[in-house]
Amino acid sequence: ACFLLTCSGDLYSLGKNVHGLLGLNNKDTDFFTFKPTKIDSLPSAVDIIECSRDGAMCKLENGDVYAWGLNQYRKFCIKHEDKEYKKLEKVEELEVYSPQKCLNIPNNIISIKLNDYNAFLLTNDGKVYATGIDKKYLSIRSKSFYPKEIILLEKPLLLDSLPLIDKILCTYENVFLLDKQGCVWSLHVF
Repeated sequence: ACFLLTCSGDLYSLGKNVHGLLGLNNKDTDFFTFKPTKIDSLPSAVDIIECSRDGAMCKLENGDVYAWGLNQYRKFCIKHEDKEYKKLEKVEELEVYSPQKCLNIPNNIISIKLNDYNAFLLTNDGKVYATGIDKKYLSIRSKSFYPKEIILLEKPLLLDSLPLIDKILCTYENVFLLDKQGCVWSLHVF
């Protein structure tokens, strides 16, 4: 899927609807469109959009964060139609076809980065929050620091052992953070 964000904050999607990634409330995951289609279900203008190969998150101008696509590893911090996440077994039950409000997200987010396992949220005061990660270890490789295991986070976890961060870059399994002193930190999910 591809997203287009207008200067006025309207968000459009096009491409293949894998896992509901178009955000158009269309449950046909084989649906494909070349025509940009506005995502009308967002309650206000979009400020930031971020996507991975299976999910999307956006921050609205009012500070709320919304997500859709595959909510694997609970990375979106949303409810699933009044079901407990632990009881969801099929991929189809984890698919979110239209934007849903993320819960317990800090209101001062300035950057969102996604990979297949988690979302990383950067606040305007340099703090980083992580969501997701199912039975994986998140290790921070710098200055011989290794945090504890993180399993299916109920809400975004503040990575408080990091220094203040300026920028985040995500790849499929790695996350790179640039701190305010110019040092690069590497997080790896394995």
